[in-house]
Amino acid sequence: MLNLDEIDNFLIKQGFHIVAPEEYDMATQAQIFNQAEIIFAPGESGLSNLVFSKPGTVVVELFPPTQIDTGFWILSSQMDLKYYCQVGSSPSNAGINFTIGLNALSALFKEIGI
Repeated sequence: MLNLDEIDNFLIKQGFHIVAPEEYDMATQAQIFNQAEIIFAPGESGLSNLVFSKPGTVVVELFPPTQIDTGFWILSSQMDLKYYCQVGSSPSNAGINFTIGLNALSALFKEIGI
């Protein structure tokens, strides 16, 4: 994500804790995902750990407009997780690099009730 720092700052102001699952062993990753009420992540970034989440956990997955994948939506629906996604925008020739607008995130948060 081209504006990852901006998104992280926005999330921190909303009370989120930023976690990089790859920095933890598997048992700790399982515990983090099991205790999370809301999981907010770029697509495919450690979301296989959703298998450790409790039913009702909110999942927000971020995508570039060129690479939308339904795998974690399917997993979430099978596990009774509340799945949402936000598709970003990409500058010309950016490939899979993308940005997520803060206004779009704020609107999504209102829709979710965060």
